[in-house]
Amino acid sequence: MALNDGIEIRLYRADQKWKSGRWQAAWNEMARHPAIECDRVEATKLWMHICVALRRWALGERFGKLLVEQAPEETCHWLYYGMCAEKNRGHQGRLDVYSAAVNHHPYDGWVHYSLAKAFCGLGRIEEGREALALALALDAEYLEYAMDQPVFSEIWEDFAEVEG
Repeated sequence: MALNDGIEIRLYRADQKWKSGRWQAAWNEMARHPAIECDRVEATKLWMHICVALRRWALGERFGKLLVEQAPEETCHWLYYGMCAEKNRGHQGRLDVYSAAVNHHPYDGWVHYSLAKAFCGLGRIEEGREALALALALDAEYLEYAMDQPVFSEIWEDFAEVEG
């Protein structure tokens, strides 16, 4: 069996364990094979999923950064990266990720919504207001999400103008 075949088998086994909710077993499967490095998107993505399931936020942030370097065009990769960065470092982590994501996805409302949430969470209200206005211009659906977020409480009066 070629080394590459062994990697494919390990990735498959780990993926099956992850999908069945056996997250620690998936982690063990990935860690067991020294050649499973994160130079392949599918391996990095699987590591990311496992980190999220196990709530290993700092490591998840590291894999998220690697994942968006490997495939920056995939918005879901930025979502996972942003979630781990926020869980690991708070609003500043979210801001760092989505400030980079906006360069790759300038017309994605979620990216601007996430920036707005980070800005407001850091007390940078005017920047948050501008980012949220752009998110709403791209997709008005984000208004519903924003109404449920206490982080936007200082700019809730702005929403009445959007709704009316």
